[in-house]
Amino acid sequence: MSMDQHVLLASTTDLCRFCRFFSDKKKRTGIDVPWLSNDYYTAMISIGALVPGWSLVCPIEHQINLSNHYKKTEFWDFVTEVVNGIRFRYGDVRLFEHGAYTQDSVTGCGTGHAHLHIVPLNFSLIKESLLHDSEKKWRP
Repeated sequence: MSMDQHVLLASTTDLCRFCRFFSDKKKRTGIDVPWLSNDYYTAMISIGALVPGWSLVCPIEHQINLSNHYKKTEFWDFVTEVVNGIRFRYGDVRLFEHGAYTQDSVTGCGTGHAHLHIVPLNFSLIKESLLHDSEKKWRP
């Protein structure tokens, strides 16, 4: 589904905030602006970026999580292109998804639209979080 087709499905006020960003045809710069897109996915710097280069990869079609995308070659091809661009400019990266299961889930990080975080970091998020709270149980 193209971005234009997606916009026809609902009025702009009915769309989640990410869908509104993707449907907005005005020329914008800065945060919440896609910097790489194809027919299925877009990459953008979001307002939640805590370090330079922190980007989100989102499906253009509204979905709550990425569970249906992890087995798709076109998803990983797009993610690889984004990772290579960020890595070239900022160095090593880490990837994670919050994995919300409902539209208003607190694990959705303020949006009910699926997004993969690609963060320029040279350390393991899991190891660092375990240093902070060794009682955490991590499962693959």
